[in-house]
Amino acid sequence: MNKQEILDVLDMSEEGQASWLCSYIYHNKKGEEYWHNFLNRHISLADLAFRLRDAVNPEVYCGTLILAYQNWKERITRDQPKDKLVAFDCWILVYMTPIDMIVAALIAKVT
Repeated sequence: MNKQEILDVLDMSEEGQASWLCSYIYHNKKGEEYWHNFLNRHISLADLAFRLRDAVNPEVYCGTLILAYQNWKERITRDQPKDKLVAFDCWILVYMTPIDMIVAALIAKVT
């Protein structure tokens, strides 16, 4: 899976994202303990996101998180009034979701 294919997950509905994540885990990550724990409901989606984030190079992760932010910005300008736009640091505090973190961490792994 390349960077753009992973980034496209952010354009999916929440149901589509959940389906993609389960499929991705099943096909690609069966052996890794935190993926296994997530599938067996031992950890939450947010915990999975933080574990993935911690497993990649922080500098690369920050760069890929900016990609997730830019994707969010494009969706907001397309779907809602422009006054909903916020700066990157505000987005991290208010709008960033676990799937944004997961996507950024997965892109950081393939980069």
